[in-house]
Amino acid sequence: MTEERIVFTRKASGLIRELGALDVFLVLIAAPAASGMLYFAVTTAAEYPGVNISLTMLLGGLILLPFMVTLAFILASMPRAGGIYIPISRIINPTAGYLFAIIAFFGSAMSTGFLCYIVVGIFGSAFGTFGAQMNLPMWISLGGALSTTEAQLIGGFILCIIMHAINLLSVRTLKNFLRVIIGIPLIMTVLGIIVCLGVWVGPGIPSAFDATWGTGAFQGMIDSAAAKGWKYPGFSFDSTVAALIVAFWAYTGLEYITYSAGEVKSPRRSLINGAILGMIAVMVLYVVLDGVVYLAFGSDFISSYAFLHDQFPEELSKVMGVALRPSVPLYFASITNPWLGLLISLSMALWFANSITPSILACTRLAFAMSFDRALPTSLANVNRRGAPTWATLLAFLGALFGIYITAWEVGPALAILDFTALGLFWLLGLAAVMFPYTKPEIFKRSPVQWRVGNIPIISILGLLTLATGWYIMSITIMEFTNEAAVFLSIFVLIWFIIHVWQTNKNITQGIDVNKIYAELPPE
Repeated sequence: MTEERIVFTRKASGLIRELGALDVFLVLIAAPAASGMLYFAVTTAAEYPGVNISLTMLLGGLILLPFMVTLAFILASMPRAGGIYIPISRIINPTAGYLFAIIAFFGSAMSTGFLCYIVVGIFGSAFGTFGAQMNLPMWISLGGALSTTEAQLIGGFILCIIMHAINLLSVRTLKNFLRVIIGIPLIMTVLGIIVCLGVWVGPGIPSAFDATWGTGAFQGMIDSAAAKGWKYPGFSFDSTVAALIVAFWAYTGLEYITYSAGEVKSPRRSLINGAILGMIAVMVLYVVLDGVVYLAFGSDFISSYAFLHDQFPEELSKVMGVALRPSVPLYFASITNPWLGLLISLSMALWFANSITPSILACTRLAFAMSFDRALPTSLANVNRRGAPTWATLLAFLGALFGIYITAWEVGPALAILDFTALGLFWLLGLAAVMFPYTKPEIFKRSPVQWRVGNIPIISILGLLTLATGWYIMSITIMEFTNEAAVFLSIFVLIWFIIHVWQTNKNITQGIDVNKIYAELPPE
């Protein structure tokens, strides 16, 4: 048995390099572009009174841009499955890498469940709106039923099974699947923006909304919320900044493609070009889409709707006949003809579906990478004949089920947990980038990015910005924690560290030199 075979789980990863620059670009757009821009952008309007969500999205994107550039640069030098876990574990230390990876794995898995849960409600809104426009009580009832917690739990569970089963197919199949379900909602989102602007400058949003939900429904929403104590305060910069937790969640997933770096062809070029251009495209999409919705419908209406839905759903039912969850697809469908509205709503709901696949890719490749390093049981590195991790997919599925469950909580703590597990430890990547040229000079010499400012490598400067950004994100997410959330996360980390210690002890008793694992990059 060779030393390489002893150090890693096996001589080769078994993964297949199938993804190009276009796939990196498309996956980077698909992964984050769902609940943030379509759901939380309007549902939290009352939680952050006076928020300018378009400005919030812009600020969030600018804050995260140095992180994305740093990530693209450093992973172009270390393109392996596991993405961020690889530089952190090799440059800082294995324990830091493991801590980051297990929390990021959990965040990705929970995000999958969250998205599966939410998409059922989006479909409910689409059917309910169509029923109201066509005067079909059965469709209205169906929409209301799909918007209930029970229906979203069951529907989310079924969708979760289907999407994890798809993950067991080849990467080539997955990329073709993604190209289709990314293209459709992107086209229909642009169409929705055009329709919304056309109605706004033409007959007007209030009259179009009333045509669907009944005479006086638009103003009735505002009046009913006011009668229950809601008062729109006008623009608030404090709320706009406070809502950054929504923006950070909206951008969560930008890093998902990097966890599949071991399956990217020509990674030095593809990761840098695809990641940076994709980040810019996502920022433009968020700012334009949410800006148009708030401009057309008005912040007063959107915040009144969110207030009634959260606090007085029975009053919302009196205004509209049914208490549907607010969302951008719902607003678009409410102001156009029934069939076009249904098509736009259902197509835009595919944003959630095309975010689910990258999320599953991320957590399965993280578990695979840790197992390949023998930090977790080696069975998690098993792949099927198509090159897809098997046991890692099952573990990701179990994590997603928990994500479905916690989504039934109040938005605040659940969103804080999701934000922290997805973004809270990114400062470790910044620290790794600062140290990279000095602690791993032999790898840095092969990096495609050798630029310097004076004698300081540009990647170290970007690392400092990422370090500061990461600390800021971690701070604001922790401030949203409840005691229960903090206790849960602490217990979770403790359990997985016990598993890690057990696996490390097993490696040592088998005569494996654990230090050698992290002294080099895993084989491809």
